[in-house]
Order: sequence, then structure tokens, then C-alpha cells
Amino acid sequence: MRTRHIEIFHAIYAAGSISQAAHILNVSQPALSKALKQAEEEIGFALFERSAQGLVPTHEANELYAAASRVLAELNAFQAAARTVQLRQRSAIRFAMAPSIGLSIGADAVAAFARQHPSVNLHIQTLHYDDVVRALREETIDLAVMYQPTSQRGLRILPLFEAQFVCLAAKGTVANASDAISVDELKQHRVIHLSTQAPLGQLLSQHIDRHNYPDSRLIVANTYYLAQSMAERGLGIAIVDEYAARAANTAVVDVLKLDIDLRFSVGAVLRDGHSVSSAESDLLACFEHSLSRSDPHNL
Repeated sequence: MRTRHIEIFHAIYAAGSISQAAHILNVSQPALSKALKQAEEEIGFALFERSAQGLVPTHEANELYAAASRVLAELNAFQAAARTVQLRQRSAIRFAMAPSIGLSIGADAVAAFARQHPSVNLHIQTLHYDDVVRALREETIDLAVMYQPTSQRGLRILPLFEAQFVCLAAKGTVANASDAISVDELKQHRVIHLSTQAPLGQLLSQHIDRHNYPDSRLIVANTYYLAQSMAERGLGIAIVDEYAARAANTAVVDVLKLDIDLRFSVGAVLRDGHSVSSAESDLLACFEHSLSRSDPHNL
């Protein structure tokens, strides 16, 4: 028995007449009578007996009515759930990203997503990792795209891409800026690197400790932009992520490769219980595409 036939049977049984049921279902009486006949033919027995007083439910109809009520209740629940999902898809995505992602590939990723989903509102923030963890736990954001995300209680990570560190040096600092710079050559200069308060700073600190950089020749900066600004002024060579380097003013700095494999991960961070919607999945796909695109400085 088709769902529409169950709905028609239920309406006629509850209303007690074809005319009342037709009004409830907003269809004509002839169309409803025809549909009832089709339902009875499909199920193989009569559901109502015609009498001078109108339609009288058969014994079989009395047995089926409660089951029909349950089916329609489940169908209504499903439709309500589908509407909730649809509204969520069309409403807003609350997300955050690392500051240097926001000022480099973030705008491209968001623009690509907006073309796919013009009706979805976006609430966007740039946050550092500790602030992202706090915002996710307080449920003020739903997901974030971050560098080197680390496992935290109640959160999960979806890997997106693996990227590289590069160096920024004021023009003329490195003789052959087209070549990769080695660790030994870096040690000859003052090196600017990120604070260990940031996940990438922790990774860089491990690299510096492992290769015994001279402590007297280190500058620690708490943001990528401060490191970049100091490099532009010739205070040293800054080690930054490749996305921060995309915002560098190449008229005053050279963007240099490192001749060692110093890489980091980029991933999405979300709460354990958060179910990723199809719109959120598309947003992350746009970020993954933008993250993996060729570097504008041809590194």
C-alpha cells in the first residue's frame, strides 16, 4: 500500500466521509473516491462499506487504522527532521580559521563556497588555537581550520593538507635568493621564529633545538605578521608558514625555500558530537582545494 493511499485511508477513516476527507486533503471528492478504489484494489480487500449513512469502516479497516496512524506519525517526524536539516543547510555556518589563513587563501575558499551556496550565511572569525578550543567547547563556533591541530578532549580533527615552512629575508640578505637556504646558512643570520604559544611555534622550537641554533641570534615573535614585519626591516630571517608568506611584500623581501623537510599539517577541528552537514563538508573541500593550490611565489 503506497504512502499516499495510507494517508487517504487514514483521512477518510478519521473524517467519516469522503467529502470531509477531501476538504482536509485539499483534493476533489471524485479524485479521492478514485484513489480509495485504487488503494482497495492494491491491498486486496474493501476498507469501507457504502451505506445510506455513508462510509462504514470494515473490520479490516478497524485493524489497520492504528498501524496507519503510526506510519503517518513516523512520516511526519521524518519530514520535520528533513526540514530541520534543510534549515540548517540554508542558515549559517559559524567557523574560524588561523589568522594567516584568513589573510591568504581563506578569502578564496570562502568565495568559492559562496558561489556554491549563495543562501548560506557565514559567521567567520580569525582565532589562535587556544581560542578555537575554547570557542568550540562553548559552542560559539562549529568548526575551525587551523595549523598543526593537536588532539584535545572532546574534539576531533579532520586532516586537510600538509604544508611547508619558508623563510622571509630582506632583499639582498641572501646572496642567491633563488636557491634554497640551508640550516647552516640560516645560523649565520639572526633568526626570527614564532612563539611556542602557537602550535607552529612549538614545531619550530623543536627544529631549532634539534639543529642547535645559537641562542644569541634568535628573535621570538608572537604573530606571523610581527615576524614578517621584522624580516622586511632586515632584523633577521623569519621562518613562517607558506600561507603567511603569500601576504609578504616581495618588493622588499625574498621568499626562500628551506633545504630541509620542515612541514606541518592543516586540519579542521570540531566537537566530537558535531555532525558535519553537507554545506560544511563543501566548505572544507573549498579550503582543501585552496590550501593545495600552487604557491604564488613558485616555491
